Amino acid sequence: MIGWEHKTGRRHGFPLAMALWLLCGFLAGWGRPSLASAYGEARFQHYGPVDGLPQQQVLSLHQDRAGYLWVGTYGGLGRFNGRAFTRFSTADGLASNTILSLASTPQGTLFAGTTRGLCALPAGALRFRCARTHGLDGVSIQALLLEGTDLWLATPDGLFYLREANLETLAEARLSGTAVLSLGLGADGTLLAGTPTGLLRREADGRFSALPLPGTEPHAVSSLLPDGGGWWIGTHRGLLHHDGRAAARSLELPSAVRDVPITALAVAPGGRLWATTPLGLLRREGEDFELIRSQQGLADDACYALLLDRDGGLWVGSDGGLDRLISGPLIGYTRRQGLLNDFVRTLAEDAEGRLWLGTRSGVQIVDPPTAAGWDFRRSRVLDRDDGLVDARIYAIAFDPGGQAWLATGHGIAVFDRQLRRQRLITTAEGLPGNEVRALWLDESGRSGFVGTTLGVARIEDGRVLPVASELLAQARPMRIVRDPHGRFWFATLQHGLIRLDPDGQVLRLGRDQGLSDEILWDLAVAPDGGLWVASNGDGLFHIDPDGGIRNWTQRDGLVDNFLWQLLLDRDGVLWAYTNRGLASWDGRVFRSFGTQDGLTHLEGSATAALQSRSGERWFASASGLMRYDPSRGGRALAAPITVIESVRLNGRPLPADSELAHDAGELMFEFAAPSFEHAADLRYRYRLRGLQESWSEPGPYRPITFVSLPGGRFVFEVQAGHAEGRFGPAARFPFSVRPPLWEQPWLWALGALLLAVTVWLLLRLRLRRLEARRRELEREVRERTRALEIANRRLEEASLTDPLTGLPNRRYLSRQIEADVAATLRAYQEGGTNAHRDIALLLVDIDHFKRINDQFGHHAGDAALTQFAERLKAEIRASDYVVRWGGEEFLVVARRADAPQGVQLAQRIVEAVRRQPLHLGEGLPPWPVTCSIGVTHFPPDPGRPCLLSWEQVLEVADAAVYEAKRRGRDDWVLLEPRCSAAVDAAECRRRITLLKTDLSAALDQGHAVLRCGRELAAPTSA
Repeated sequence: MIGWEHKTGRRHGFPLAMALWLLCGFLAGWGRPSLASAYGEARFQHYGPVDGLPQQQVLSLHQDRAGYLWVGTYGGLGRFNGRAFTRFSTADGLASNTILSLASTPQGTLFAGTTRGLCALPAGALRFRCARTHGLDGVSIQALLLEGTDLWLATPDGLFYLREANLETLAEARLSGTAVLSLGLGADGTLLAGTPTGLLRREADGRFSALPLPGTEPHAVSSLLPDGGGWWIGTHRGLLHHDGRAAARSLELPSAVRDVPITALAVAPGGRLWATTPLGLLRREGEDFELIRSQQGLADDACYALLLDRDGGLWVGSDGGLDRLISGPLIGYTRRQGLLNDFVRTLAEDAEGRLWLGTRSGVQIVDPPTAAGWDFRRSRVLDRDDGLVDARIYAIAFDPGGQAWLATGHGIAVFDRQLRRQRLITTAEGLPGNEVRALWLDESGRSGFVGTTLGVARIEDGRVLPVASELLAQARPMRIVRDPHGRFWFATLQHGLIRLDPDGQVLRLGRDQGLSDEILWDLAVAPDGGLWVASNGDGLFHIDPDGGIRNWTQRDGLVDNFLWQLLLDRDGVLWAYTNRGLASWDGRVFRSFGTQDGLTHLEGSATAALQSRSGERWFASASGLMRYDPSRGGRALAAPITVIESVRLNGRPLPADSELAHDAGELMFEFAAPSFEHAADLRYRYRLRGLQESWSEPGPYRPITFVSLPGGRFVFEVQAGHAEGRFGPAARFPFSVRPPLWEQPWLWALGALLLAVTVWLLLRLRLRRLEARRRELEREVRERTRALEIANRRLEEASLTDPLTGLPNRRYLSRQIEADVAATLRAYQEGGTNAHRDIALLLVDIDHFKRINDQFGHHAGDAALTQFAERLKAEIRASDYVVRWGGEEFLVVARRADAPQGVQLAQRIVEAVRRQPLHLGEGLPPWPVTCSIGVTHFPPDPGRPCLLSWEQVLEVADAAVYEAKRRGRDDWVLLEPRCSAAVDAAECRRRITLLKTDLSAALDQGHAVLRCGRELAAPTSA
């Protein structure tokens, strides 16, 4: 290799020479297209400096015997244990921060080849030592190879080796003056050395001879990989293969990667070949090649390093950081694979086996798979040009004639087999509303149900008819199913779960029946008539055929309590897509699937799950579509090897076999089980032999701390296991604690003798008195402490509670509302598709309250306020709270609620108050009562959630209350300020002041929007 001269006279071959020939190959392949994927999407988990990587450009990779992943960069060396990176640099003894090569011995010593020499880190050490022997001091170490106990080093100055891999021994030179780029050792002991001009092989006598390579031009051999009795050879002009006997041959690579440098090689179990190039990651299976580039998820096209870890996971180092290939059972499809829109809202399969995807951009109809698999580019799209008035599709159903019924935001569009629109069903034909969210058709196609945002309607012989039930006429279903008993179930947005029996009887199930009053997103019917229900934050519910209701939450192993979709497959396994991943339930335990298993997004899409007639299971997320393939990602994982990383006594490192004083202080153990397949599922258990012989309950990682240990010898043991696997070998740390003086045997013997002879009786009497006094003092302390705790608690509760109504007061609000506002602002910063992240504020005022005091006295008024407070508490959700605002005014704070939900709550309160008069006291007549409510929500401008404070928004609610009273009371008024992007905070505050002083003028000027219960129809959701 041609080096370059540094001012010190030392040559550093890699930074310039290697870069030059990589650049030549890169330019030769610049602009060539990526190869088409024949194996589905390749997805990666990325690690960069933000995750702890020392620097973004990864040059070398290695896994040691303990399982640690070592990552060499231009900015130092990183050690990854599956949770976090530990960084090493020149400050830790390295000769240079540029790490070109890595190797380790079975005893755990790590060798790092840098641009300024060779360094070693013994097992358990915290600092590197570097070689100072002749020939290695300050030279670039391009490659490292361990042969038995000897270490080979490839450098620009030749080939060296260290006997017994000992830095103190003199490095013996081979091939002096010949730059060596790469090294390889075959199973038969064949040693190969790659140079800038060809390939050299060590002969039996120790000399090296040239191994012929194809062509007349020289090959710069950058990487070598044994292949049974042959070799894979990566060069600056492509990939070669040598069968071990005849001459090497060039592989006929596709044009996209022909003559491109091969920088690293790896072969996976089964024979799949991986190679890194300046244009991306090359995959070969059989005779087919695929080039994976940054457009397909790779961090960067310029790739340098490859590693197959002991669990079979593939790691790639590039200019963009470190990537790990995700090989889980879920295969993801996004726009890159031809998906029309990454947000898929509904799935269906027609009689021809085609997959219908309802998205936010129309319908995508995908042909059945070929031998090469699913191809989403071979599809037909229905959009506005084909007659879809609205491109947002919420449900798809087929009638026996093959017509597709598409539920949209503007009615139901019916298309025939030729995909021509035949009919558009809207409110003009009897629908309660045009936003259709749920659709069900029977086998004959003659009858069914339609769920809109303004109620449910029936379909009979193609006609739209109203339903007989008033409850269904108002319901807003997200999902409609029929069970084997002929009963229909409706999962709704605001009315819980509704059941329609064959005889027409209607039953509503909510919190009082053991279900949930939250939004219900999806349903799944079991063959026995049981029903699974997905709730909006209350977990998973099951209604038994006999009517019993059970509930599963995160306490039972469910990954999250918010469920978007359900699928009960033909194997009886229930699948639930949540806000934090996919979960499966086999009747015994939950299993969780995340991005490491192939999920394109952790958050699911409502009701969008399907098992096709061929058995394939499909799941849609907030960003992408997934197909479950149980044959993928099913390899058995090696039992994790646990390593004790740090033992510290009062923050200082403690070596093994140390003896501690009995009062030494806090002893902390930190450990890891370097494992990268389902690393988050690792569970640890420990024990301290000498103090406890049984293992602790397995749990997630946390440091283990001991204090005040008794005297004796101890061994701390810890081991790890996968969630569904056995535990691996335990890591051990022995130490001892020196007994205190009073526990020494000779002292006890002497003391016993003295006590027996002299003061045994006196001491026993004294001890009895002391014990009695101690118990008495402890009892007094316990009683006084308990009394003080009760008094403090009562004092704290009294300071936060209104003494008349028992409701929280303004002081409670000032402490609580800041946390609620912070949670809302954080939800807006994190983004996402969940609309329920606002705070609805309802200011409630009792109408004509003064009349009660004037006519019956303040005792009657106090009774009215107390009863009114109880009614408010009965109407709100468990997550909401009511505050006594002052006089006859109350403030309702509804968290995770948008404006439509605030309006629904206000309407419920107005109706509940009007429905039942107040009882003012014995002998007094019932007093009819109404209330006026001002409704608003925080933040008023989702685009600028920090524009106004909650106090300013509350002023809007105050103005709305006055407007409700002005309009005749017994009603609610929703007031929403409008501040466009051009309006700054000061102008917006001026407009709010105008709302309070001259509401009519503010409305005329467009500074706000006003709605009230008497004038507004039922709200619809987006």
